[in-house]
Amino acid sequence: MTISFDVMQICPWNLGKRKFGSGAIYRVSCMCGSPKCDATILFDLEDGIFRMHMYKNLSWDSHWGYDHWWQKAWARIKASTKILFTGWIELEDDVTIDPRAIPDIIKMYQEADVYLKDYEANWDKEHVKNDNTEPVGQ
Repeated sequence: MTISFDVMQICPWNLGKRKFGSGAIYRVSCMCGSPKCDATILFDLEDGIFRMHMYKNLSWDSHWGYDHWWQKAWARIKASTKILFTGWIELEDDVTIDPRAIPDIIKMYQEADVYLKDYEANWDKEHVKNDNTEPVGQ
């Protein structure tokens, strides 16, 4: 279901239909128009825990800010060494959102809120005994 051009639901809400967790996936497009800049937001409900994951393609230009070839090569060596010995590197990037898309993003979060409340209500009915003292199955 497409909320608007800027916010599109990629995977619909499927509460209780998957073996592991339930949720939905949305794509929020960047104002620049390139799909490389889009952000993907995953709402996940599993075992009564709600998680929101945000994914974004990141890139790093080792040539930015350097004039000489040896400076560019040294920047690459430093980054490669950090990844080699620590296993990670920090990168930052942004998504430029058209101000007209803000109501659509709010609608996306409101839709998630509706499904979350429904999921919580069903979770309580299925997993808690009538006396509310002990979860079922223990």
